[in-house]
Amino acid sequence: MDTKLKELYLIRGNIRDDGAQEVAEVLEHNSTLTFLALNSNYIGNPGAQSLLQALQFNSSLTGLDLSNNNISNIGILSIDQYLGSNSTLQYLFLDYNKIKCDGAKTISELLLSNSTITTLELSYNNIGYGGVQSLTQALQVNTTLLSLHLQGNHIGDVGAEYVEQMLLSNSTLTELYLGGNNIGATGAQALSKVLLVNTSLLTLGLQDIKMELNDIHNFLKSFQFNSTLK
Repeated sequence: MDTKLKELYLIRGNIRDDGAQEVAEVLEHNSTLTFLALNSNYIGNPGAQSLLQALQFNSSLTGLDLSNNNISNIGILSIDQYLGSNSTLQYLFLDYNKIKCDGAKTISELLLSNSTITTLELSYNNIGYGGVQSLTQALQVNTTLLSLHLQGNHIGDVGAEYVEQMLLSNSTLTELYLGGNNIGATGAQALSKVLLVNTSLLTLGLQDIKMELNDIHNFLKSFQFNSTLK
């Protein structure tokens, strides 16, 4: 690989697991690449494991995009082991995969040990409210994550209430996206209440939330008192 290359985008290249494993071998020895995009490549669990394992030895990569592949819980089973001590990765994109509740729990363990990841994209998986519970518990301890994307994960009102509890104590998260999660009146009420006390969020995405007129009134009231949301 060109030693001057800083960013590599292999998007929709159909490289699959074999190609991902070859890229992983390069990553182990490369010290210049800072961003690698491998989205939409039919990469499954073996390829994902190879790439994550390679990051144990890589000291330059700050961004990894594995979105829109075929990665499930098994593919990220050892993500904490591989990335827990990584000191450079800041941006991790895993949206549009097949990660469920147990996978979210594994990622939560990573958030407890990793101190560099600032952006985590998990939209359009299927982590459910159980996965959100694990993530929000980790974020009551984690002080580095700034942006969390959880759209389309079927978290419902129960998940929204877990988010509420996290936002009461987390003071570093600035962006949170929860659209398309079947959040109804109960979840809306929980989120509007926490906006009265949270002072770190700058952006809150709530597309397709199901609110009654009273819920809309509560949100507008919360916005009046919240001085950080843009």
